[in-house]
Amino acid sequence: MYWGVKLKNMKKLKVLLADSQEMVKQAVAEKLREDENIILIGATDNGKEAYDMFRLEKPDVIIFDLLLSVYDGYTLLDKMNEYGKKQNVKFIMTMSVTNDTLANEAFLRGVDYLLKKPYDANIVVEKIKKIYYRIFMNSFSTNITCFLKVDSYIIVILI
Repeated sequence: MYWGVKLKNMKKLKVLLADSQEMVKQAVAEKLREDENIILIGATDNGKEAYDMFRLEKPDVIIFDLLLSVYDGYTLLDKMNEYGKKQNVKFIMTMSVTNDTLANEAFLRGVDYLLKKPYDANIVVEKIKKIYYRIFMNSFSTNITCFLKVDSYIIVILI
């Protein structure tokens, strides 16, 4: 059985952005605001503010930098995990310098994706869209054998 779902009829994905570099934050925020399936619930350079927004707004995706003021990225991640990570929330950490130690530490603390700066803001939005589709597909209680994105539709094959 085939079933097409118009993306604009689906729940919008709530995204929180925390980045220490103003130009990066503005570029990513602009791209996120352009996407009709995404709601940018906040943008900050302060880890404590990001944590407060996380608790208040309950985002689906959090994009945050390792080098934030007040709470750094690891502290922010620890605080969010202590508060309680809802099942589908995804953590995307960005950092200027990556090495095995920093990357391993991020993944051990619960990061889902790691992006090395500099990166293209379009790549972040594409990553979020992939997360969006996965969250959407996980919302079905039926076994899904395949799904395709065609224009602004998701075609779902259910068994």
